[in-house]
Amino acid sequence: MVRKLQPVKFTEIKGGLSQRHWQWVQEYCDVHLSEKIKLEQLSALCGLSRFQFLRRFERTTGLTPHAWLIRFRLERACLLLSVPGVSIAGVSQAVGFYDQSHFNRAFRQAYGVAPSAYLNHAA
Repeated sequence: MVRKLQPVKFTEIKGGLSQRHWQWVQEYCDVHLSEKIKLEQLSALCGLSRFQFLRRFERTTGLTPHAWLIRFRLERACLLLSVPGVSIAGVSQAVGFYDQSHFNRAFRQAYGVAPSAYLNHAA
């Protein structure tokens, strides 16, 4: 059985990221999904120090930026896996996993099944 992850919803919290910063972070990550995304890039995008960004991000989402980014990548991977004829290796690379075995482990941990089983389930 495939587990579903709930997308992280933005909730404005005192001391957290603003709605605008949250939107910038999501848009940046979406555009640069296949690339390596660094904390420095995200904090600079919001005009915050690394420490301020990290603190505000965690307060807003309840996750570290790294944990959120993996989840974000996996959510996008699910969308791509529903496209007929797609390869798991291609999806893995498209969402920024440079090692397919890392993608497979992360996917299995998040959804309880391997990407190949999800691919068959989505078809």
